[in-house]
Amino acid sequence: MGVVTPESRGDIRGPAWNHDRFPLDRQPVPERQSPPGYTVRSANRLDPEERMRLEVTSIATWGRGGVANPDLAMLIMQTRSYRRDLDLVVEAPDGSVASFCVVWIDPVLRIGVFEPVGTHPDHRGRGLAKAMMWEGFRRAKALGARAVYVDAWATSPHANALYKSTGKVHFATDMYWKRESAAQ
Repeated sequence: MGVVTPESRGDIRGPAWNHDRFPLDRQPVPERQSPPGYTVRSANRLDPEERMRLEVTSIATWGRGGVANPDLAMLIMQTRSYRRDLDLVVEAPDGSVASFCVVWIDPVLRIGVFEPVGTHPDHRGRGLAKAMMWEGFRRAKALGARAVYVDAWATSPHANALYKSTGKVHFATDMYWKRESAAQ
C-alpha cells in the first residue's frame, strides 16, 4: 500500500487561505493620516444608522450583509474580546462608511486579530483601509499586543494587496481539500 494523499482519496484542492503577521514589537507602526475629508474613528454599533452604513459597505464589499441585525450587533459586542475602541471605520466625506474592521485582542497571548476588514469598492485605492489598519496596529500595541494577524483567501487580490502594503509578513498558507462528490 502506497502513501495516501488527498488526490489518491479522490479529493480536489480547494482555495488556499493566507495568514499574515505584523510584528508590533520589532518594527514601528507607520504614521498614516487618512486622505482629506475621510476620518478614522471607532464605530458605534448601538446606533441603528451606523449599523445600516456598515451593512451597505459589507454588501458592496462581499455581496452579503448581516451587520445591521441588532441581535448580531449585540452578540458581537457581548463577546469577551470585543472592545468598542477597536471596532473601527473610515467615514467618508458624505458620512457613509468607506472602510471598516474589528480588531480582537487576546491579552494573554498579547496578539491582535483583524476580522473582518472591508472597503467599499467605490473607495478602494485611496489608502483608507491601510490608514485604518495602522490605527488599529497603534491601538493594539498600546494595549500590549506584540503582533497582529490577518487572514484572507489567496484568491482575494484586494485583500492580499492591502495586507502586503501594511508591511505584514506572510507566515503560512492553509490548503483546503474537498470531496469531488458527496457520494464518495
